[in-house]
Amino acid sequence: MPQLPFRLDRKPGYPASVPRSSSVSRLRREAEVQILERHAPQFVLVNTAGDIVYFSSDTGSFLQPSAGAPTRALIDLVRKGARVEVRSALRECMETWKPVRRSGLRIEIEPRKVLVHTITIEPLAKRDGEEPLLLVVFHQVGEEVPGRFAEAASRSATNEDPADVDAEMKDIRDRLQATIEEYETSMEELRSANEELVSLNEEQQSSNEELEASREELQSLNEELQTVNAELKMNIIELDAANEDLRHFFESTEVATVFLDSQLTIRNYTVPALEVFRMKPADKGRALADLSTRIDYPNFERDLQTCLLEGSSKSVEVPARDGGTYYRLLIRPFDKLRNSEAGLLSPQPTSRN
Repeated sequence: MPQLPFRLDRKPGYPASVPRSSSVSRLRREAEVQILERHAPQFVLVNTAGDIVYFSSDTGSFLQPSAGAPTRALIDLVRKGARVEVRSALRECMETWKPVRRSGLRIEIEPRKVLVHTITIEPLAKRDGEEPLLLVVFHQVGEEVPGRFAEAASRSATNEDPADVDAEMKDIRDRLQATIEEYETSMEELRSANEELVSLNEEQQSSNEELEASREELQSLNEELQTVNAELKMNIIELDAANEDLRHFFESTEVATVFLDSQLTIRNYTVPALEVFRMKPADKGRALADLSTRIDYPNFERDLQTCLLEGSSKSVEVPARDGGTYYRLLIRPFDKLRNSEAGLLSPQPTSRN
């Protein structure tokens, strides 16, 4: 076996040894991390809506944020010159769910610098029960200078292979067809959005008309309510005046009168009635039969019930219990047209002794 002309000397403090199996996995991870960070191509992960969910490092040669509101849409971040191909490849991968590759993408990074890329889009494997994602990998193939490239292309134009020309023409036709399809799709989406906006505008106009009609109805109803409210206020004022007049009448009259309801309980009375029926202000609401009276009238309660049921009035002269005075007692039900079974009785002393 031939001897090598050189040998590697071990550095002091680093003895030669075979790594243990426990450290092999650690070494592998360290090597994979370094390879991924320094030598692996740039990539992004996108969802089925075309939004980026993860960036690798150093994607600036292919992606560039545009002015305006921030976005994660891959198509909006791709540099000009590759958007059509990326959109076409992304759509094809979503439809077939198979890897798609596009080569020869020329992206101008600087005024005199053009990078040639190849992209690969494929589904991300092992996504059981999780959101499906797509892996977009950017491979930088080379670098071109626009002036030199044009000169080289002009010098070699006469020596081009017809097969290469046909392939390039086919690629150009495919890109043009993809551009046309994308334009038609965008126009269809715009027409659909325009129709939706027109329909929404009509609905909004109809809603405005309904709201205007409702506003007019509410305004008319409000005016009617104001009129009714004014009438009610007048009625309340008149009712207060009538109650005040009635209170003054009860306090000033010399006619003894008791107002009863259909159960023969006391509703109201005048002041002179207190001497005949021996009532107190707290007796309102009590049955008249429960009170002691100054009149000697054995059929008093029965005659009250008869007058209320028959709707007839009765006037009778009854003596006082002390035998010194007679009273003319008038029992009179209220008017039947008022749908009331209540009545009044009015005992008045007579001149008979």
